[in-house]
Amino acid sequence: MFAEIIKFVIGALLLWKGADIFVRGASVLAARAGVSGLMAGLTLGALGTSLPEMVVSWFAAVSGTPSIALGNAMGSNVANICLALGLGAVIAPVEAARREIMAEYGVMVFAAALLWALSFGLYISRVSGSVLLLCGVLYLFLLSRRRKTAPAAPVSEGKNRSLPAAAAGTLLALGALLLGADFMVGSVVSAARATGLSQTLISLSAVALGTSLPEIAVLVAGSIRKEYGIGIGTVIGSNIFNIFFVAGGAAAISGISIESAEFIFQIPAVFAVSVLLFPFLFTGLRVARAEGAALLGLYMGYMYLIFRFIR
Repeated sequence: MFAEIIKFVIGALLLWKGADIFVRGASVLAARAGVSGLMAGLTLGALGTSLPEMVVSWFAAVSGTPSIALGNAMGSNVANICLALGLGAVIAPVEAARREIMAEYGVMVFAAALLWALSFGLYISRVSGSVLLLCGVLYLFLLSRRRKTAPAAPVSEGKNRSLPAAAAGTLLALGALLLGADFMVGSVVSAARATGLSQTLISLSAVALGTSLPEIAVLVAGSIRKEYGIGIGTVIGSNIFNIFFVAGGAAAISGISIESAEFIFQIPAVFAVSVLLFPFLFTGLRVARAEGAALLGLYMGYMYLIFRFIR
């Protein structure tokens, strides 16, 4: 148990420092590339922080347990919106640029609705998984096209730092984020198993929360450094990746059988929190502290329902 505590502390330190360096590096790369912080979060941040979910889920599908992939992806999406965005907003109100974020928000809601529609037969087939993957590829293509036609962003923080140094620092920070998350997930899962929790509960709670830790760390660090675009872009982009590539990829490999509890509660919860985010982001163009606290309260209620009704 002592070794698990040490792993947890080391993981927390890696997440904290890695997130701070990642946000600074991504800000420099965005400035050098002439794009917004939001675009950096949607691409580099989202892809990098979604790698744990992608690796875990695809491996689970190849190993014959693709249902773990769905629980992991869905739990992570709820944690990204309610926990990551909630914590970030409580620390410092998170501002959002309406024109920049509207399209990505729409894609996130569409992805959640599509997954829900494809799961109505309590089975996501290989064909349905391939549809999700193709939607993800199309999204990346359109995102790259929009990047080419977007106006260049002013170079500010990155003007005195070389591009290779910024890229190297960002990649090292991303590695620290993933390693820190792995340490924390391992220690939490070991503790959960020691208490006798079921594999389903561990997948929906500890593993899902653990693989969301990079997004949480990036958004909190972004709030502290007032790099809101990088944090919001990472959260929304990661949710899109989780549905199209994590769940879609696992379904395309072997198909996913859905338990009734997941269909009744888990998948609708992802769609509900995605839709609920609309008034928070677009009414005052910011997620205020009170709204962040409300999101945290929602996450606590969500976790209570998981432990109360899912075995």
